Parts: sequence; structure tokens; C-alpha cells
Amino acid sequence: TNFLSAITSVSQRNFVRFSAASWDQTTGTVTLTLSTAVADCPVPPEENKGGGTGAGNDCLRADYPYSFAIALQNPTNPQEPPAEVMVSGQASIAGEVSAVMPELMATASRKELKPLFVPPVGESFRTVSLGQTDARPGALNTICVTFSVWNAVPAGQASLTISGLTGFDTTLGPTLSMYGGPRLAALAQGVAGKFLSEAGGEVNKMKWDPTTGTLSAVLATNQALAANRNSTLCVVLHNPASPRPCHASTKVELALAAESKTLAMDGVAMGVAHPACVGFVETVRFPLASLRHSTNATRAVATLIIELEANVPIATGAITLSGMYGYKRIGEEVMGKIPIEVSKNGVVDTATLEPEAGWDGVS
Repeated sequence: TNFLSAITSVSQRNFVRFSAASWDQTTGTVTLTLSTAVADCPVPPEENKGGGTGAGNDCLRADYPYSFAIALQNPTNPQEPPAEVMVSGQASIAGEVSAVMPELMATASRKELKPLFVPPVGESFRTVSLGQTDARPGALNTICVTFSVWNAVPAGQASLTISGLTGFDTTLGPTLSMYGGPRLAALAQGVAGKFLSEAGGEVNKMKWDPTTGTLSAVLATNQALAANRNSTLCVVLHNPASPRPCHASTKVELALAAESKTLAMDGVAMGVAHPACVGFVETVRFPLASLRHSTNATRAVATLIIELEANVPIATGAITLSGMYGYKRIGEEVMGKIPIEVSKNGVVDTATLEPEAGWDGVS
């Protein structure tokens, strides 16, 4: 076959026109030949960019980047990407042929974009991630899954399941609305209308089983899943009131009815850290707690400036600041009341706390 015809330009990039090209199946080597001497290589013309196979230089001019695409067919069996792909060559400089130092070619950081990576299609997602937006005790928590598949899925031929979500509020359901993002955004145009809570069920909703901690939905009979396109689905669950670790048993599965296969990824392999890992609930605490004073002069009256922010609503109960040995209440009494002024978001607040705080000069 004419392997030279497999080489094409890349839009808006300088293109190089080779005089010959060959492919060695045994060694996995592409050999490209240039015919113009280096000394005669012109500056790439402006029309050289994205001009197809008919445009471009017959050489590689120094300090100019060139891009081209080669069409090759992937192997039929799954394989990992090669550890390294090298580029080398020969250059004619001042009439002498010199070898070009072999160079390791940079590849994409994401595995699914690396050249020659062939996944086990039908057995894995192309991409999948699962996370949450709020780890506060008792908070409304948006759980989001984003996934894509290697091959298109026919209409109505898939069901999505997220399992292992035990511990969330059991009063919600039996169906939960789907959203397109953590801030309850509308579903994206390519996702809206694709899923039902169950066959013949509610559109854009997921079925929720609080006993088993399972969310599920089915692909609508008039909707298909495109290949290599991310789909993001989010639902809102209610966090428990007590701290919890991440759910190591969480699993995302997409059952393909036409192929009798299930694409699966468990929560351990998703690599999400606290507090985004699903099911993690932090302890009740003050994320912001700072203490400053207005003066450090001896025997001067110091104003204490206290800043607090809680990660859960605090409706009743006392807030205690301890360990401030050395301060004295104005007056002779060791025990008593001291006036306080509270502001919230820069505005004086007289309703949240009482106007006086208790002072214990002993402890």
C-alpha cells in the first residue's frame, strides 16, 4: 500500500511533505524520507499551515515546529502503551551526513490518550470518577458521577448503578432528581432525557434504595450513549450526623444489555481524597478559630478579637474559650460577667449570642 498517503497535515500547524515513507510491522518503526538539503530549506510559508498533503516544506527548517498525522490501525487485542517511543534520524550538514541523537518522545499524561494503548473494550469505562461536594455532618451533599465509554451504547441498552452508599439519610426517595453539576446545575444537553429511574419510570431521576445504599437508572429506549463523551449525573443525599470514613466499597457499574457485560470501577481505584471521597463525613469543628488582642502593654485594657466559623449550624449550647491564663477581669472579682459585641459578615449581631459572657479567672 502507499503508506505515504497515510500522512496528513494538522490544522494550523507547519506541515512537512515527505518524499517517501514506510512502515515496518515487525519492529513497529515508521521511516520518513526528506529530499531537500538542509542548507536550502526555506522559512515555512504562511499558507503552509493546515494546507493538507499538497502544501508544506520538503524539509525541516531549524527552530520551526512541524506537525503531521499518521493513520495506523490499532491492534485487535488489548495492550498497555509502550514504555517509550523514540525518534531519531540523519541530517546532511555541510555535505556530511550526521546522525540525529535519539530522543524520547513526550506522550499524554492520561493513560487513555497514550499512543498504542488499547483498552479491554467492553470491560472497562474510558473514564470514570465519583465524588461529593460537602463533608459536613448532617449537610445536604451532592454526589456526582462522571463517566465515558469506549464504544457507543445503543438506545435503551444500559443501566447505571452506584452502590455502597450506606449511611446516608434513609428518608429520601424513592427517586431523586438528577443534576448536571455540584451546584444543582441543569443536566447538560447531551445528558438530559437520557436516563430514567427505572424502565417506564421518571425521566432525569435515579432510583434510591437507602437500605442497600444503591442509586440506579436505566438508559431511555430512545436514547443512546455516544463514545468518548463524558456524562455527568449528580443527586443530593443527606449526610449522617456522625463522622464517617470514606466508603471503600462504593462501586460504579454500567451494565450493557446488548453485550451481556458490565463496566465497573470501585471506589478504591478512583483516587479521590478527603473530603471529596464519597461517604466521608468530618467531625463537628470550627474550621476558622482565631484569637487576637488589641494591645500587649502591661496593665492595659486589652480587647480580645475572636473569630469563629463552625462547619455545622450551632443553635444552642455554650462556646468555651479556655487556657487564657494571665488575663484579669476589670474589677476585683475573679468570677463574673464581661460585655461582648458580636458581628456577623461585618454587621453588628445582637441576636446570636447573649450580650455578656461568663469569665472564670481561676480556670
